[in-house]
Amino acid sequence: LNDLNSFRILKDLSEANYNGLLFEFLFLEAGENKENEVRKILRLHEHNLKYFHNPNLNRTASLNFLINESKGEYISRLDSRTHIYPNYFLDLYNKAKMLDVQNIGGVKKPIGETNKQKFIASIMSSKFCFGGVKFRNLNFSGFVKTVYLGFFQSEFLKKKKLKFDEFHPKISEDSD
Repeated sequence: LNDLNSFRILKDLSEANYNGLLFEFLFLEAGENKENEVRKILRLHEHNLKYFHNPNLNRTASLNFLINESKGEYISRLDSRTHIYPNYFLDLYNKAKMLDVQNIGGVKKPIGETNKQKFIASIMSSKFCFGGVKFRNLNFSGFVKTVYLGFFQSEFLKKKKLKFDEFHPKISEDSD
């Protein structure tokens, strides 16, 4: 893959600990069709991969399409800028079951690799910028108004007919 971020999240997914969880990967590519490369990286889990190539869908329409295509008990939204640790899914699944919640998520922690990126990440983490909100606090555990990306109970989304807003493209899907 040409995009280092996409390669990193696919590598994270290929190395994740699923420890008995049933899962599927729904991968929607809006750019150049990279199905062979994706399958190669996820080769150990290739049987769980559903690859879609549709360059005509915007981000929110893509998210709604993938929700409709999903068959699992939970839907975990990830994007190419995300980096997950090996027990990410197990932790979210166990916590969601324990708390009996419909949506749970991780912490959005800005990081950088270059000095400029690290500087921007430190500004974003400041309480004078985005750093004051609970879903960006590594030490906070509890209920918040929003979570990073989300780990949704599929039945809840589908039963309530909850969708991302496709009609207001200037509003980020993260606001939904």
